[in-house]
Amino acid sequence: HEGVGMGIEFLKHIERTATLLYIIDASRGPEEAADTLRMLERELAEYHAPLVEKPRLIALNKLDITPQEDMERLKALIDAEKDQVFTISAATGKGIHRLLEAMYGRILKARGGEADDEDAFWLD
Repeated sequence: HEGVGMGIEFLKHIERTATLLYIIDASRGPEEAADTLRMLERELAEYHAPLVEKPRLIALNKLDITPQEDMERLKALIDAEKDQVFTISAATGKGIHRLLEAMYGRILKARGGEADDEDAFWLD
């Protein structure tokens, strides 16, 4: 957020997005994963406060190696009223299909459209 390094190029890019996707490593434990999310929110707010208000999805990654009770605790630490939270495993692909469908729906909605069967062919 201080305008140094590669991060500033990334932050400039996300100003143009309609929806954000946060991918959080859930395997480090619920508290540390929730802290990571808060740190990302803080960085965005310090760069440009309206970014924190953008619609977003949260993907809790490493479902394959994170105990279920840790995933549930982490979900409880995240504001479910504000966010759509997904549990995924990038390694096994579990949960990715649902996340892609939700992201695609958000993008279409931001562009003023809705998904139909022809639009969703690539999700099969």
